[in-house]
Amino acid sequence: QLFDLSRELYSRFVTLGDHANKLGTAITRTVGAYNQFASSLESRVLVTARKLQAVDGSKIIAQVGMLDAEKTNIRELTAPEVTQ
Repeated sequence: QLFDLSRELYSRFVTLGDHANKLGTAITRTVGAYNQFASSLESRVLVTARKLQAVDGSKIIAQVGMLDAEKTNIRELTAPEVTQ
């Protein structure tokens, strides 16, 4: 019985390890996608929004809410339109 339980526990640890690997891959891809989003927002979208705001004088971006994110490996938004 001890041998059978040990084998079952080992099998479950293997499954748990597979889940941990998949989770790690998904988190890495999520962080990468967020970093691409943040980069595009700050280097493309907000640059054009500032130009548009200067042309017609209207308030294009009143407020952009911050995402509550961990600092580790996640690009922090630094553009004034987003941080103020």
